[in-house]
Amino acid sequence: MPSLKAPPAMFRLASATFLIALGLRLWFAFGDEHQVLFNACDASEYVEKAAEIQDFLNKPLSFWLDTLAYLTGQLSPEKVAVLQQSYRNLEELCIRSGPLYPLFIYFSCVCGGDNVSQTDLFMPVLMQCLTSALVPALLVYIGARLWDLKTGATAGFLAALYPGFIVNSARLLTEPFACFWLIAALSLTIRSDTQKRLRPLSAIATGICLGLMQLSRSALSLVSIIFAGFASILPAVEKRAGRLAYLALLVVGIAVPLVFFAGLQYLATGKPDLMVDRLSRYNLFVGMNWDSAGWLVFPYPNFSSMVESNHLEILKVKFESGPWQFFSLLLDKAPRLFSFPWNDFKTPIGIFSFESQVIYHQCCLFFALIGIGIGLGKELSFGFLKSGRVLMLLTIIMAHFSYMAFITLPRYALTAIPIILLFSAVGLIWLYELAKNRTTQKEFLLLCGSALAIFVLTRVGILDIIAGTLPFITPFAILVLITIAKFLAGAGVLLALSMALRQSQEKSRWHHIAIFAVGILSIPLMALPLNAYGNPYEWRKKNTTIAETIKLPSGLVIPESGRLYLMIDGRSIDPASAKLQINSVSLTEPPLPLMPFIQYTYPQEVTSEGTVKYDLESIIASIMRAVGGTNADLRQWFLYAVPDEIARAQKPLEAKIECKKDGEAEIFGSYTTKKDQAIVPDFFRYSFEKAFYGIENPKGLSDTRYTTKIALVPTQDDSKEKNSISNIRAFYVESGSAAPEEISKTAETISDSKIDEGIHMIASDLQQELDQSKPASATISVDLESDSDGVLPVGIEVAFVGTDRKGKELKYISPWVPSRFSIKKGANQLRFAVPFMPAHIGDRLNRVSASIKPGGPSADNLFLGIRNNRLSSRQIRWRSLKVTLRTIDLPLPCTSGQIY
Repeated sequence: MPSLKAPPAMFRLASATFLIALGLRLWFAFGDEHQVLFNACDASEYVEKAAEIQDFLNKPLSFWLDTLAYLTGQLSPEKVAVLQQSYRNLEELCIRSGPLYPLFIYFSCVCGGDNVSQTDLFMPVLMQCLTSALVPALLVYIGARLWDLKTGATAGFLAALYPGFIVNSARLLTEPFACFWLIAALSLTIRSDTQKRLRPLSAIATGICLGLMQLSRSALSLVSIIFAGFASILPAVEKRAGRLAYLALLVVGIAVPLVFFAGLQYLATGKPDLMVDRLSRYNLFVGMNWDSAGWLVFPYPNFSSMVESNHLEILKVKFESGPWQFFSLLLDKAPRLFSFPWNDFKTPIGIFSFESQVIYHQCCLFFALIGIGIGLGKELSFGFLKSGRVLMLLTIIMAHFSYMAFITLPRYALTAIPIILLFSAVGLIWLYELAKNRTTQKEFLLLCGSALAIFVLTRVGILDIIAGTLPFITPFAILVLITIAKFLAGAGVLLALSMALRQSQEKSRWHHIAIFAVGILSIPLMALPLNAYGNPYEWRKKNTTIAETIKLPSGLVIPESGRLYLMIDGRSIDPASAKLQINSVSLTEPPLPLMPFIQYTYPQEVTSEGTVKYDLESIIASIMRAVGGTNADLRQWFLYAVPDEIARAQKPLEAKIECKKDGEAEIFGSYTTKKDQAIVPDFFRYSFEKAFYGIENPKGLSDTRYTTKIALVPTQDDSKEKNSISNIRAFYVESGSAAPEEISKTAETISDSKIDEGIHMIASDLQQELDQSKPASATISVDLESDSDGVLPVGIEVAFVGTDRKGKELKYISPWVPSRFSIKKGANQLRFAVPFMPAHIGDRLNRVSASIKPGGPSADNLFLGIRNNRLSSRQIRWRSLKVTLRTIDLPLPCTSGQIY
């Protein structure tokens, strides 16, 4: 076997790592069976800007000659205005998107002989897979130069398998692109350390890589400063004059792409700048808004106060509004940034679910924390200058914490992950040596046991287990004990490391200082019950029967103009999966989701084609389609109308919901934080960012809602405290009108091959108008027969068409429809309710159309998609479809009601 230090061995290992990484990325992007989301979310913006660049670069030669004349001051005045207007079209590109990544997409398409397209993105994805696969190969080189080839090979292999790199090689976003330039610059810098004399080309190339990195992600300008700072003090070459020359050339290299960018900005905006500002003040304002946990909230906050404010003024206002909440939010930001791998749509990688990807990522973090302590302690024992490159790596990781002041997403940490994996390799190898050495095996077992304890206490619902078996212990006391246990487990890890280091031949006080510092910074983030990890007082149940007694305030009399609703916090709550009784009376009507009603007090968007859209539900719908579901698949509050005779009986509401064993219904509840108080999801505030980017749920999407404290009306003797409640609440509203009449329309099955053996109907000539001042719902009933039990993925479209006063036709297509049907063998009747606002669809509702066919989003994606017990369209026979319209006595805004 060749020596580990031999360059041929390094080259072979780097090449093998590159091929493994490339194969995995290409397989995931083009060979796996999941729905590939090349241009989802922000990626569509970059593709759109690439198309703009394509059109701009195709301008005639005379335009470029005029540009040269303008820059040299020789262009005639009559042509200046025309030229400036042409460049003004690139203003948004220069200010917000930045031209570099769209240029990358454009040139990738040129290399493939294609034009930029939102659909044909083979070449850009292929090129991104190539650049992403180079990162693990470069890590082999960096690790070998900083430590040894074994460390480099381990880091490269970890990076080749890292889920965030694999998943996002197939996403056209800037982070993987910036990651390549950062690691390329780092490898060039490490190479300079081995040279005896200054090599100008290497220094300039490093600077160019840093400049390109900075233009890809403007926040990484901090990393460029770190490179320049360490270059000025570290012996990249032997003489001080050589170091200064290296620094100067590095700055020149950084300036090369920045000068071109500043020139383009000058032409487009008249004001050159060296950074792309992707709405930094907006991101800071939202990210430090502790009232919404640093997420964008709907209803949207008032942004007017930040229009004239700079960054420091925004921070000052946020801090003064609540210092404790300000610092508490910052604690939440660290795990949001680093605890999960970047995988927005929770896409599985082959057989590896998103949850297993989280475990892989968190194991790498654990190894990295050990590697930072061991590696940094070892290098510091040799002196500052000799440990400078390792310190620079650590400083680059720390620079990413600047994102904590803004809206904090896991994807922003991607450029730090290669460096984290370098330290992971150091930690993993050190643990292997610890386990192999008989004299330190006890310390190894203590370390592993303590780490496993932290993992179990963090990821397993210990509070739920203890509260269920020992109800006499308050939930708060259990939470305190769990937190103490986490701290003790973390102390056990530190103790095991310290004991092992005492037996090491390379021990030094720096090892202990570094390990202790890492523990002080990291253990609280793992042990404290931070909001980033979700509501610790929450529980969930399915395949069971749940009963809850809701006692209304004494003296509350529900008048004829009042309406009482039951609200249930759950998922997949529908008549096919859950049976609900109130005071022994069965409710047969399907529930309504609460979220849509929050939108109806805010302006809707009407496209030029007359399509009515709501901002919140449209964004959530695009996310849910990407993960293989619809808005109805979200966990949310569901509304049931309480029959008037029960509401006015002045008795407690005895609610019992039976989640069927073969259904998907899931009910959530809360352990009481103190007597007659519970923390439950908010009723009237939502965030697609929290659901999409939050890390509260390692198995899937986080909740769209924030938590809020509610007071409970006692349901038992006042001397006895209730340990927990199910999230089933009463919602009282003053309606002011009598119950409305219904409109019913029925259609026969239509056997049309164009609808794929499904069924559709159109209800028109509606003789009775709905109350325009109130929301309404359409209850859809479908009868079908099945040859066997199972789950059928369906694509459902329910459209409401009306006409406004000007005669323009308006159309609203609701996303609040099921993505699957749970079906029994034989005859089935399935029902679901779709809310809508008649006033937003014109002065009169003309028709309602409903179409149901096998397929839809849950048939394509592997996350929320149906994989088990799936039925095919051949096993289904459609019989009839019926729609029933009714006005909902729910005054707007919903916040005018009372919750008990």
